[in-house]
Amino acid sequence: MEEYTFKDLAEELNISVPNLRRWCSMLEEMGYQFERTEDKRRLYEQDRDILEMLIRMKEIFKLEEACRILALYSKAERERSFNAEQPVEVSPTAISVLKKPADVFDAIIVFEKDLVELKERLYWCGMTATIQHLSERWDTFKHEIGIADRPSAYEIS
Repeated sequence: MEEYTFKDLAEELNISVPNLRRWCSMLEEMGYQFERTEDKRRLYEQDRDILEMLIRMKEIFKLEEACRILALYSKAERERSFNAEQPVEVSPTAISVLKKPADVFDAIIVFEKDLVELKERLYWCGMTATIQHLSERWDTFKHEIGIADRPSAYEIS
């Protein structure tokens, strides 16, 4: 298991060391657990993965909300590994989101961008073309999070 210094991890994530320390503190405030020795955090690969997700999530959520979500996700992962012998009922959607959260966040960003551009698209392309475009994007999003086989509530005529 590779251990990182704050400087090395900050460089790898392309962020400043003060930001990395601030984000780690905020994650801890929300319940995320870093491994520690005395008063120092030790950063490992799983921490890097969480921080990479945080960088992506900051594009969608406020920093505090993103830290809270990731702390809850991490807690659920820890509990699941401790209780591996006990079967847990989890929806297929939740499993697909947790297996590849970075892909989901990317898909959310694309879909949110389309929603932001909705008014302009309606003006320039008309309602039918705009609805078709959003429907296609919605289908792509459902595919990204692993629920493409579910029936849609919309139908384009």
